[in-house]
Amino acid sequence: MTLDDLKQTVVSAPWFARLGEFAGGPNCIAIRNIKTAGYLELIVELEAPHERLAWEWLPTEIAATDPVYGNELRELSRQLGKEEELRDVTLDIYKMALHALRPLDNNQRLIIGPHDLTGAAKSSALYSIRKAATEIVVGKPRFWCSLVPIFAGGNWPSGLSVNGDVIVF
Repeated sequence: MTLDDLKQTVVSAPWFARLGEFAGGPNCIAIRNIKTAGYLELIVELEAPHERLAWEWLPTEIAATDPVYGNELRELSRQLGKEEELRDVTLDIYKMALHALRPLDNNQRLIIGPHDLTGAAKSSALYSIRKAATEIVVGKPRFWCSLVPIFAGGNWPSGLSVNGDVIVF
């Protein structure tokens, strides 16, 4: 994946248009349903046979630690002398993604009972896209870049299992 590929995906993706319809794929586990359990709790139902698999939501905060690489990519950008390029590229792609995600405020598939997951979905997408750009700049387009086609398919790579599988809604 190149930066141009990433930018094209950001502007053309049908963001979150096919939630709950993920067909599966290598190292991916589909979320079949999300429902409420009382006012404060969500129940996330994974596809069989993974119903009881432990997993965590992917980051939604810009300053969150990368659950895959930690600080490795940022350190690599320093070693390669690409800190300024990384800053410029990630800011540019962040602005593009923010603009592309703006119209999604009324996606009913992201409203589950009293829970509106729109902010979490958008923030997760922004985080993932910035990390994909980081991988490209440092020459290691791997994990985060692998999530881009999932977003481009209208799904939401939502989490990461304890065994490294991506949880997809």
